[in-house]
Amino acid sequence: MPQWPEDRTPTQYAILDIDADGTTEMIISSDTDGTGFSTFSVLTYDAQSNAITPMTFQGLRSAGIPYSMCHNGLRYSETYHALVFKTMNNGSMFGSFGFYTLQASESTPLFYLGYDNTGTSGQTLYTRGSDEERETITEEQYQDFLTEPVLVEFQPF
Repeated sequence: MPQWPEDRTPTQYAILDIDADGTTEMIISSDTDGTGFSTFSVLTYDAQSNAITPMTFQGLRSAGIPYSMCHNGLRYSETYHALVFKTMNNGSMFGSFGFYTLQASESTPLFYLGYDNTGTSGQTLYTRGSDEERETITEEQYQDFLTEPVLVEFQPF
């Protein structure tokens, strides 16, 4: 079991072939706290060594840790073979969704979708990109990316 924050306890699981390689991964998750956040880990299995390894997370707010937090649910995109989630709750002013792929027991951000209406124009800016570079997209394109991912269905332990 990967080490988690002391105030979180795994209460549910889901089985999913995230990277579509024919081997399923187990996602364990805490219940959602009073603010909409839950903690989750992804356990990978190596058939050659029989090793079960917690996936590590890389990206904007993660640095090789064996768990992540998400706000308002964990989603899965079959199109991108990616877990899709928000790591922060910034309300209606700005925020982002990360599309995270699985490669060699490590989660790497494929891309982020962002929205920001904190500028002086009064209009919301929508973006798609990486940690280093983002491009402006339309609201329709933004919504299209978020239409396909479905909530991961968890079962209680």
